[in-house]
Amino acid sequence: MKKYIFILLSSIVFFSSCSEHEGTIYQGEEVQALFFSKTYSYSVVEEEEGVFAVTLFRGNTVGAAEVDVTLTWEDESEKPEDSPKFKLVSNVIKFEDGQSQAAVLIEYDFNKLGLTDSYDMTLALTNPEEQGPIYATASDKAYSATNITVARKLDYELVGEGTFTSALFGQSWKQPIYKAKVEGVQLFKLEDLYYEGYSLVFQMNNDLTEIVKFSLQPMGHVHSTYGMCYFNLSGYELKDNVLSMNAKFLVEYQGGMATLYNESASLVLPDAFFGKR
Repeated sequence: MKKYIFILLSSIVFFSSCSEHEGTIYQGEEVQALFFSKTYSYSVVEEEEGVFAVTLFRGNTVGAAEVDVTLTWEDESEKPEDSPKFKLVSNVIKFEDGQSQAAVLIEYDFNKLGLTDSYDMTLALTNPEEQGPIYATASDKAYSATNITVARKLDYELVGEGTFTSALFGQSWKQPIYKAKVEGVQLFKLEDLYYEGYSLVFQMNNDLTEIVKFSLQPMGHVHSTYGMCYFNLSGYELKDNVLSMNAKFLVEYQGGMATLYNESASLVLPDAFFGKR
């Protein structure tokens, strides 16, 4: 049933979704540096030693070139010593003669990542007018900036299958529910809830009677104007085995967050969910 969500979002009010295409690149004197996606999502592990890479492309591969990039993110840590400190290894990305892509390395402190937190940041060309992509047509797009979401990767095991109902989309579907393999923590994941590759994670108390943490999370719909939509839980009620939720789908707008859609949903939890209650 979820395959129809894309169609529904395209028709609600005046909003529309977009598809991404790799831009048609023309040879010239410009560097034509670009990202091929508006969004990237990374699940990081300790073995990666606090570094991940984003690929930067260029259309003109003649000669060596240097491209300046900027990383922007809002540090919400209560104390400086608790910050994962995302930063660029270097803000100058070098291309050798003939090289069409190079890695932008971003480093961070893995031990300071929250168990359920996701971190949003923007990676952009510092001088897009001089070094950015050339737009061949209105439908052939390349991007001078990209939004990045980073979260700690956790191992999960299947708890059971529930039934999720969305009032916004007027649909119900079977929903797998997973539990993190972390001792003493009741952390659950609704895998691929609205879109494949975008799961919602929430934490409950040990008695499984209250939600103690439900962070703002990307839900998978990318609006053509406002970008990624984020699921924001605004209220809930757990009665018997039914979790009723009110939520807002938020987008970034004028330096803040604005509501694009309102959602009212319910999740019928399987008996296995309460197995240790």
